[in-house]
Amino acid sequence: MVWEQNVRVVVMVTALRHKDQVMCDKYWPLERGTAHHGDIQVTTVTRQQGPEYSITTINLRQGACPTASRSVSHFHFPCWPDRSVPADVASLVSFTELVRRELEAEPRLGPAVVHCSAGVGRSGAFVAFLWLLQLCVRGVPPDVRAAVEDLRLHRMGMVQNLDQYLLVHQCLLHWLRSGASARPQAQGAALNVTPRGSSGRGGHTGRRHQQQQPPPPQQQQQQPPRPRRQTAPGGRQPILNPGKLLRRLLPHSP
Repeated sequence: MVWEQNVRVVVMVTALRHKDQVMCDKYWPLERGTAHHGDIQVTTVTRQQGPEYSITTINLRQGACPTASRSVSHFHFPCWPDRSVPADVASLVSFTELVRRELEAEPRLGPAVVHCSAGVGRSGAFVAFLWLLQLCVRGVPPDVRAAVEDLRLHRMGMVQNLDQYLLVHQCLLHWLRSGASARPQAQGAALNVTPRGSSGRGGHTGRRHQQQQPPPPQQQQQQPPRPRRQTAPGGRQPILNPGKLLRRLLPHSP
């Protein structure tokens, strides 16, 4: 599939094993070396290991095309338990930002592949958060509920439970507060990052995040101009689905 679809980015958000259960086969060499899967040759070229995740450059060759090879970037985040959420939101945010930058830098040769074990819970939460980051960078106000609903039209059961749904909100808020490169484009928008129907206990309500004191005049002069929000024709609400962002992550349904 990776060869056929000309995939250049693979994101894996599961460990190989959880206790005694196999969550995913080791389809690439963890260290430098070569593995064969049928007529596909998989070679690990470089590997960068961090505390929470790793990035591996993989070279692919196919038996039918011995002279043709392709380079694939493999992003692995193993610290995410099945049907649960990772303990450290900051590390997941950093990991997702690296993936987003890689997708922006790579030419659009083929779709990215995101997988865990079942391919719905952790994969859905990751894709939802990544998609919302891509929207924020383009100045589109993020709507978590609408994004998850749209993803479920493409694959049933994406974002498996309430904890994972809340995780998307937490990651998005952490990214916006951390001074990410795209924050100036999104901070002027009315962000809908609180689950609809929530009572807002603990003071975490959508309105509270919007009620920010204006900066002093000297700071206002230093801020870059805010880009225009993307709106639908006729002045309706901002468009959630600009361009073909989602098609870069999921197959397009005819």
